[in-house]
Amino acid sequence: MKFLVRWKVKESAGLEGLKAFTQMNDEQESYMRGKVKLISRWHDLVGRTGVMICESDSEQELLAYGLRWSQYLAMEHCVVVNDEDARKIGKQLFAEAAVAV
Repeated sequence: MKFLVRWKVKESAGLEGLKAFTQMNDEQESYMRGKVKLISRWHDLVGRTGVMICESDSEQELLAYGLRWSQYLAMEHCVVVNDEDARKIGKQLFAEAAVAV
């Protein structure tokens, strides 16, 4: 499954979250992600927010990722699909609705 993750730096975190992020090496980054595969991540440093598209077989793994950052960030996530999958889902929905009527 692919997820859209949005985060906001907690007021109580100050710049500590950014400091922790900038000082991480590849091994630490890998630990923080666990089994969550990063596809893309974008930061609004001035607004203290960001977004990430990631992939995981387990929502629990994504929640564990969020918990590892929870002292710095408030996070929310939802499942997302690409254009091709959205079209398939939409076509199936309309086909089912036509049969139900």
